[in-house]
Order: sequence, then structure tokens, then C-alpha cells
Amino acid sequence: MADAAVPARFTREDLLARLTQAMSLVREYRVARSLEQAAKDLLRAAAVLSTVPETGAKTDDLRATALSLQGRYQGRGDRWALAHELEALHAEGAPSHRVARALFDIGCCNGERRASDLQRCAAWARGERRRYRREKRRG
Repeated sequence: MADAAVPARFTREDLLARLTQAMSLVREYRVARSLEQAAKDLLRAAAVLSTVPETGAKTDDLRATALSLQGRYQGRGDRWALAHELEALHAEGAPSHRVARALFDIGCCNGERRASDLQRCAAWARGERRRYRREKRRG
């Protein structure tokens, strides 16, 4: 049932498409950060292994694995893609309850979709937008 007061650009499908695309960029960023951290940890382990003379080949293998991880995923994704999209939707006048429901659908918020859960999700979205604006000001 479509709400006549809500513009067509804020349909459930449109919100889901926009927020899903943004969230996929955030997930890609998180994976890249995790792999970057894993590569650093592998390099630390290789440095420790290099102190033991009998582990030369294993150290080289570990170092090669770390270096292959480092270069492959650098610069992927966007930490602020979802916040940017939330800010854009807010500027366009999207109803916050529709945005909150879409955030439930894409997995950003969890709960049973009660009013209290929707309010918590809308509050999270406001906080994310606030963090984004603060980060933008810092440069």
C-alpha cells in the first residue's frame, strides 16, 4: 500500500537499493581493513620467526603471504559510504521511519522491528550522520 504523501523516490525498493549499495562499500572497506591488519600481524610473526635460524623457509613464505595481502586490497571500499547516503536521504527529505526500516532490511540494525527498535535504529542513523559530518570537517 503506497502512501500518497510520500514522494515516489522514497519507495522501499529505492531506499533498499541505495542503502544496500552503500553498505556493500562499507563491508568491502571493513574486509580490506581486516586483511590489512592480518598482513601486519603476519609480518610481525615473520619478524619473530626470523630470529630462529631453522625457520628461514617458513619465514619467507609467511612474509610473501603478508606482502601479497597488503597490495591486493589497499584502498578498497568506503568507510563513510553509508553515512554519506544517509546524509543525502536526510537532505532529500526521506522519512526517518522508512530509512530505519530499510536499515533493518539490509542488516544494519537488529531487533524485532518494534517502535523502540525503530527509534534506536533511527538514533543510530543520526549518530552515524553526525560522525560523518564531524569527520568531513576535520578533513
